[in-house]
Amino acid sequence: MVNKLPTMRRSLRAALLATTLTAPAFAQDPAPAPTPVPGAPADPVPAPPAPAVPADPAAERVVLPTNAAPSHYKLEITPDVAALTFAGKAEITVEVTEATDRLVLNAKDLTVASATLDGTPAAKVETDDRLERVTFTAAAPLTPGTHTLAVAYTGRISEASSGLFVTPYTEGGRERRMLMSQFESGYARSLAPMWDEPAIKTVFELALVVPEGEQAISNTPAAGTTRLPGGLKRVAFAPTPKMSSYLLFLGAGDLERITAKTEGVEIGVVTRRGDIRRGGYALDASGPILSYYNDYFATPFPLPKLDQIAAPGAGGFGAMENWGAIFYFENALLVDPSLTTEADRQRIYGTIAHEMAHQWFGDLVTMSWWDDLWLNEGFASWMEKKATDHLHPEWHPWLQALRSQQEAMELDGRGSTHAVVQPIRSSDEAETAFDDITYDKGEAVIRMLEAYLGEDAFREGVRAYMKDHAYGNTVTEDLWRALQAASDTPVVDVARDFIRQPGIPLVTVGPTSCKDGRTLATLRQDRFAVDDSAQIAQHWRVPVVATVLDGTEPTKLVLDGTAVISVAGCGPLKVNTGNAGYFRTLYDPADFAALKAYFTRLPEGDQLGLLHDTWALASAAYQPMADYLGLTAAVSSDADPLVWLQLATTFGTIADLYRGQEGAETFSAWARARLKPQLERIGWEAGKDEAPNAGVLRAALIETLAKLGDGDTIAETQARFAAFERNPAALPGGIRRAVTRAVAMHADAAMWEKLAKRAAAAPSPLEQRFYLEALTWVEDDTLAQKSLELALVPATPRQYGPRMIDEIAKRHPDLAWRFVQANLPAIADRLDALSRAGFIPEIAGRSADGARAEELKSFFKQTLPDAPDAEMRRAVDKILSNSDVRTNRLPEINDWLGRTQ
Repeated sequence: MVNKLPTMRRSLRAALLATTLTAPAFAQDPAPAPTPVPGAPADPVPAPPAPAVPADPAAERVVLPTNAAPSHYKLEITPDVAALTFAGKAEITVEVTEATDRLVLNAKDLTVASATLDGTPAAKVETDDRLERVTFTAAAPLTPGTHTLAVAYTGRISEASSGLFVTPYTEGGRERRMLMSQFESGYARSLAPMWDEPAIKTVFELALVVPEGEQAISNTPAAGTTRLPGGLKRVAFAPTPKMSSYLLFLGAGDLERITAKTEGVEIGVVTRRGDIRRGGYALDASGPILSYYNDYFATPFPLPKLDQIAAPGAGGFGAMENWGAIFYFENALLVDPSLTTEADRQRIYGTIAHEMAHQWFGDLVTMSWWDDLWLNEGFASWMEKKATDHLHPEWHPWLQALRSQQEAMELDGRGSTHAVVQPIRSSDEAETAFDDITYDKGEAVIRMLEAYLGEDAFREGVRAYMKDHAYGNTVTEDLWRALQAASDTPVVDVARDFIRQPGIPLVTVGPTSCKDGRTLATLRQDRFAVDDSAQIAQHWRVPVVATVLDGTEPTKLVLDGTAVISVAGCGPLKVNTGNAGYFRTLYDPADFAALKAYFTRLPEGDQLGLLHDTWALASAAYQPMADYLGLTAAVSSDADPLVWLQLATTFGTIADLYRGQEGAETFSAWARARLKPQLERIGWEAGKDEAPNAGVLRAALIETLAKLGDGDTIAETQARFAAFERNPAALPGGIRRAVTRAVAMHADAAMWEKLAKRAAAAPSPLEQRFYLEALTWVEDDTLAQKSLELALVPATPRQYGPRMIDEIAKRHPDLAWRFVQANLPAIADRLDALSRAGFIPEIAGRSADGARAEELKSFFKQTLPDAPDAEMRRAVDKILSNSDVRTNRLPEINDWLGRTQ
């Protein structure tokens, strides 16, 4: 699943009902107390006492009895989209291992009409809504062996993006609906009674009854179609391989499909009718990716077809890796040359590569339980970069991966973080695990381990893992053992340190010295954090690569506490060369100054790594803010576009913190002077042979300069938009979004109305979303209030309204917070199960006002006293961190600007 969306997870309704356990902390290796670091309390403190960890954490899981399991499901689903209901028939072949008089299955929002066991009516059918279970009691005991459970039932179709759901769109002035499904993590039970747990892999044989004029789609090809009375047809699909229930997919609607063949597999792209021309990019991308994965995993894709299915709408996720039938919201798959930017094209490619990687890592081999969700998501996130680097090295995906690594580190640098592998009690609780730690820290750790073991040994370990566990389930240790066996390198302990404990190592370097032609420095590790968790005594075994500029060979070691490193050559020392390591690096002031002086001679990756680390360390008071600002001055005008993108993004973040604060205009003027020459250098339109990432930078510069109030940029965007109104071809797709956002940012009431009318009259859901999203960028409070209200009107797609509110909160946190509190029932009705409980903390977390943290805690105490509070605690930490930067770091910037301008 691609989930690079705001961290909005657990259902509010479920939160009010469920009783959950506090996730136990993992034991940590003992280590000497760290030396105090700048910006943190002087005395290190031990980790807080952990709650008792059960001898077997699996014993705490809410799972079904193990005395029976399915071997085959035969399902027939007849949807009534207008009524938002469906009728179902399930014939389940069950293997009973211990004599019993009952079968217990998962079921959610299902009404059983009849049930038989081996042809005999069930003696009793009992449902448990809290545990989402249904129990079928047999008329006579069931002996060990094969039995058949047949159930007729009805269920609900959702208007949110979970379970079996509809996604609406407008065509020719009338509303249409597509039927789609999303069953991760525990929603297949809302389609049929079943064993809805990832470790229970089964063959599914599905039939879907739909109107004769519609097309039906599932994981496997259609095996036959039968006409039925009443203008209906029954489409039967071939049986699936053994797979987990959450990977099942069914969809129907007025659809189109284009196909191509790659290595014997039919690859398809499916869209609503009339939109298929936008699917060509995805189809062209998918074949080479499939070939690359077939080779990398040394296991050919095992299904006869692989569909990529696009639907209008939005939710708490962007795409879902159903085996053979990957689901995407349209903006995650389709390319419209008049709307799509270079950044969009690369993002869409990465999403396709991510979901296709899941066809092996997640679908063919699946985690045994949700504790190990990162095995799916972290690996797929890493694999998308691996494939993209192979097929499109000109995009520099590993350099771009540093941005997502920073997102993980931002969360991991606070006390409310969690380990990558964390105990999960239930499928409902699993929804809290889809976050930047699972995805981006998981990806970063895998990249670090590949660099540590070497590409060839790492790939051989992955191939062995895939071969040994195909069609089965695994835990994290299975992967570590396969990698260690293939590489003959002790990787298990290193991997455990990063996966089974939270936080980020801080490697402190220096001061350096030179002796006999080698640079020497002491390396020490502590925990990096923006709060008091920096003083928790913690220990990692950290793979470190270091080089001396103009030196020869890099030096590699595993830092276990404190060590002296010796590197060939004398000169500035760069630690974490290539930035494959998951840690922050803090240099002695003299050594930092030496690196700054050599900045333009560093490789692009090391330039980016030094910028990211210095910004994070300065924000947390480990270094003076002047170090980061001075380092930006060292960036040359012809530096890689991704280096300049780091500056534009960070300057935009600082400008947001300056809203309403002393020195805001002085900073904006300085930032404009730094960025504007770059826009002038690369121009407003793409050059003939420019690097692709120049297009990414161009759009970012336009948006950031408009945010910073650059009059020339604002005037140019307004002129270009006026020309577009006269002639749509006048505004290239590569900058159309940036120009429209800038125009919306500085819109008056008349322009707001123009953009709103364009949204209402948009010829496609993609274009409607384009203009609705632009309206979230308005700076004026009155117009922002209108945009908030627009999010909840019937004409705005239900699933997209909450996204608009969150986007507005980035620029108007107080306004959005008040709006959410005043309209909570209407908003909650539009949220899917992956979004509901995290939405309120996400909105509150946009603030840099420390008082908001107390408001959020009070809200949870009064409204959700029994709900899990992990999302709330993370939001509180984020607010306090932003508040600290605003209160204590912005004055440093003001002082630096006063001394240097």
